Amino acid sequence: MVSRSTHVYKTVDSLELKVDVYTKSPDQAAALSESNVTACLWLHGGGFVALNRQSVRPHVVQSCLRRGWVLVSADYRLFPQANGQDAVDDVKDAYYFVRNRLVEIVAGSTATIPNVILAGASAGKSFHTHH
Repeated sequence: MVSRSTHVYKTVDSLELKVDVYTKSPDQAAALSESNVTACLWLHGGGFVALNRQSVRPHVVQSCLRRGWVLVSADYRLFPQANGQDAVDDVKDAYYFVRNRLVEIVAGSTATIPNVILAGASAGKSFHTHH
């Protein structure tokens, strides 16, 4: 059984940026305060203009949970309303949230998650300007 919970990791103006936290069960979520927990922070694809945290594919969820990892799928601001630096800042803030605040919010402990893996799908190709 997969358990999913949603949490706000950052608010920019009135926009709430959220993460979905996937665990094997509510018991795994409660055990986040144990040492040696590994979390995978997943960043969705979509060319920086589409999709969101909910577009994580089932095989990614299952692969992480089979390894005993907690999967955290994060939203980030999209173009054209945001720019590249905004997306980078959002990823840094999502990482900070996973490492330093997730255990407190999910399990009620002040422990940190010592192992965070950053992974994701393609956000698109780079574009070059020709002069």
